[in-house]
Amino acid sequence: MKGFTLIELVIVLAVLGALAAIAVPQLTGLQTEAELAGTATTVSSELNNQFAVDLLNNEAAQWDGVCTDSPYTTADSLSGYSLVSAEPSNQPSVELSVPSFTSSNGIETVFCYVQKTN
Repeated sequence: MKGFTLIELVIVLAVLGALAAIAVPQLTGLQTEAELAGTATTVSSELNNQFAVDLLNNEAAQWDGVCTDSPYTTADSLSGYSLVSAEPSNQPSVELSVPSFTSSNGIETVFCYVQKTN
């Protein structure tokens, strides 16, 4: 007479199923956000390093409009991702701050967004 009844086991399975139905979508959203954040960190590092090199070589003027026009946005770390100048409303994205240079303002920070393209 020791043990669980069939009804008790069904109730436990129903509760576990409900918890799984809630948790799985939450975890997949976190995975996408973590991938975007990792890509943004790598791209930010690459862009900052290249900006420093260009600044030392007096080539920083080409960094005006770095979010969408930069030759460095096709780096290997952006495979499957894109930089956009404004946050899109229908795609998950992560904010990215990158240096920019204009002759009128000098060095400043520009905010872009990284989003997954595929």
